[in-house]
Amino acid sequence: MDQQTEHELSEDAVRAKLLERADSFAARTGYSQSRMSEEALRDSKFLSDVRSGRNFTVKTMQKFLDWLEGAEKAVPSKAGVAA
Repeated sequence: MDQQTEHELSEDAVRAKLLERADSFAARTGYSQSRMSEEALRDSKFLSDVRSGRNFTVKTMQKFLDWLEGAEKAVPSKAGVAA
């Protein structure tokens, strides 16, 4: 593999992990992608755009993950969904 290919795979892995965490939180809580995006970043289309291939900075990703970590501790699960 050349360096460019390795870099692209790494970006894909980061994107997949971010979306996996967001999807897990949504399944547990009933939050929509737009609600999470809006509350975390004041950009209701962030997760939808990321899913569609939008690039994002490490700073933006960290801001979203910091919000998600706090929300995971604060928001109860939907009825019947294990945490």
